[in-house]
Amino acid sequence: MRVRSKRALVLSPHTDDAVLGAGILLHRLSAQGCRVTYLAFTSCNDTLVGTEFPEGEIEREDRNALKLLGIDDVHYLEYKNKHLEAHRQEILDKMYTFRADNDMDLVIAPHAGDFHQDHQTIGREALRMSTRHGVTVLQYPVIGTSKDFNPNLFVPVSEEEARLKMRAISCYKTQFRLRKNWFDLDLFWSELKTNGVYIDTKYAEAFVQVKGTWILE
Repeated sequence: MRVRSKRALVLSPHTDDAVLGAGILLHRLSAQGCRVTYLAFTSCNDTLVGTEFPEGEIEREDRNALKLLGIDDVHYLEYKNKHLEAHRQEILDKMYTFRADNDMDLVIAPHAGDFHQDHQTIGREALRMSTRHGVTVLQYPVIGTSKDFNPNLFVPVSEEEARLKMRAISCYKTQFRLRKNWFDLDLFWSELKTNGVYIDTKYAEAFVQVKGTWILE
């Protein structure tokens, strides 16, 4: 199954959200020849203060994960973790710039109804940006905070792709250490399996397509 897009903009509030929610979709797009641009809004360096990890470690992990998935056009903004809402208009303007400069036809963003304030901000601003440009918008879940996520699009994932996603997630060693109560490969495997049930396949990623042309073919 192919995903119909030539240029995609991936919006990740933090430096693991998009890989967790849409890692195989990103890989699939890149493998099909789509130009994928990845934009993270915070490197979360403040979460490493007082830990054994050096500054910039999460960004390095994120780059390694994205490289495994075939994504190398990556950009990081240095907004403060959990404070994205305070910079809503500035963030929206940056989204406009990235989309216009790269002529994107697909935007992949977190679910606008997510109850984490950073996820919600990026999801909502992505919708605002897209209304003026007519691009297709897909929203991905972030496990644990996308409580009211009701997907209407499922992307089948092969066994090989599922294992690739787990390898990418395994790059985030800081998160396994600092968020060990929920950052767990068994949980991420279960998410893929649960999604697969809805389309009678072993694994799948789930999305809400909010607007635009149906992208699967």
